[in-house]
Amino acid sequence: MEIIDFNVNNLDDLVSIMQSNIPIYFAEHEVSEFKSFFTDNQESYKYWIAIKDNKVVAGAGIAYNEKLTEGYLCWGMVQNELRGQGIGTVLTKMRIEDAKKTLGVGGKIICKTTQHSYTYYQKMGFKLLFTVDNHWTEGMHLYEMELILE
Repeated sequence: MEIIDFNVNNLDDLVSIMQSNIPIYFAEHEVSEFKSFFTDNQESYKYWIAIKDNKVVAGAGIAYNEKLTEGYLCWGMVQNELRGQGIGTVLTKMRIEDAKKTLGVGGKIICKTTQHSYTYYQKMGFKLLFTVDNHWTEGMHLYEMELILE
């Protein structure tokens, strides 16, 4: 597997990956939000894609606040039929390492996820801050989490 920087030419592949994860991990309305993410936030994020067998199979990013005190995990996704193979873990660890270099000790990473993924992030060291029922869409709850960098 190869990890490379996002290129706009890969956007359609990533949209297909996202759609493979609707309705469990993403809501339908998030597709347009995902597409606009790349044009609305050009300077404040890093986004990587995973290539396996010459095919885009995953993507994940991190955005930072202006003061470089917080990072925000954004749009992490793996092709649905490839979930559980460690691809997402490679990308999550990469984002955490990037945050350590960018934010340093004491920096904070925020992760906004759902009831379907929060235990994965707990295993990665994130602590649950709060939940909001039906935040993303009916039946898809917000689980906001944080990781303080050591």
